[in-house]
Amino acid sequence: SLGFRLCRPLLPTRPPLHMSDVLLAHKWEDQDPTGWWVSEKLDGVRAVWRNGEFLSRGDNKFECPSWFKAKMPHGCVLDGELWGGRRQFQKTVGIVKSVARAAEWEFLTYMVFDATQDVDGTPIERRTFEERYDAARRICAPGGVSTDGAALKLVPMVRCRGRDHLDELLDEVERRGGEGLMLRAPGSIYEHRKSHTLLKVKSFHDEEAVVVGHDPGTGRVAGMCGALLCKTPDGRQFKVGSGLSDAQRRSPPTVGTVVTYRYQELTDSNIPRFPTLVGERIDLSWEAIKAAYEPPAKKLAIALKKKHTILFDADSDARPPGSATASSASSSSAPHLAPG
Repeated sequence: SLGFRLCRPLLPTRPPLHMSDVLLAHKWEDQDPTGWWVSEKLDGVRAVWRNGEFLSRGDNKFECPSWFKAKMPHGCVLDGELWGGRRQFQKTVGIVKSVARAAEWEFLTYMVFDATQDVDGTPIERRTFEERYDAARRICAPGGVSTDGAALKLVPMVRCRGRDHLDELLDEVERRGGEGLMLRAPGSIYEHRKSHTLLKVKSFHDEEAVVVGHDPGTGRVAGMCGALLCKTPDGRQFKVGSGLSDAQRRSPPTVGTVVTYRYQELTDSNIPRFPTLVGERIDLSWEAIKAAYEPPAKKLAIALKKKHTILFDADSDARPPGSATASSASSSSAPHLAPG
């Protein structure tokens, strides 16, 4: 009854979180990262822990086994990722989408990077990130609210000291097989949208597309799927032929499946170059992706020139400040090959 609801302890009034309702990141565009909180970007499955259930960004409940849920805290709302370790994204997706693989949840950890409600039901999303992170730290602490330190962990973070520090951390995490880094603005609140207070830092790009068809394979993969025909939220179509296992080629993602792909850059026509399949996204809604999507800007045409410059070219017009002539630059700094 209404009277009963009014007498209950303070509970969240928001509906279950879905993709357009969680804090999403923009790409880092070389903003000064000094003082921002930096952490490893996990290649797991985004999940919100709320009311005893794990919810996907598509507002669906994961078929999580009861023994795993029993290890989670009560009363709070946490934002994080179900993670099976570096380079285990496809295996993680396979586990969380299959009821038959419930026993394999023992290989997963819920990695928490934010909290929007404390264990006593108090909403904290309008508090600073530092306050929310402290609450998450207390909730995830071994021997604290959680009953299992292996199933629930806090994503560690440090203050970024500047661009050089960020480059060092990115090199280190990629060397270890990680996906990249995340930057969080100090003092920021939890916004239920894509925000510039949260930035992802990677040497490559990844986005989502929907499968619209299949290209037949040739040669070694004859009789199987050679490539997925994919479409971006703004209608650009391209093929993804790399990253598929033989099992996926024999039984590829069906038409209408949302997939994540990785690419190096966009062509002049904004088509992804060298796209590689990362995996299926059972946790994402295509309609929500399209609603939140920001298409790339059109590239400006650059006129051809007869003269060009290149780094370290002694004959270049673009000499470093204070340099003398091209010949003197060449004789003083260019290495000489030994004869023979």
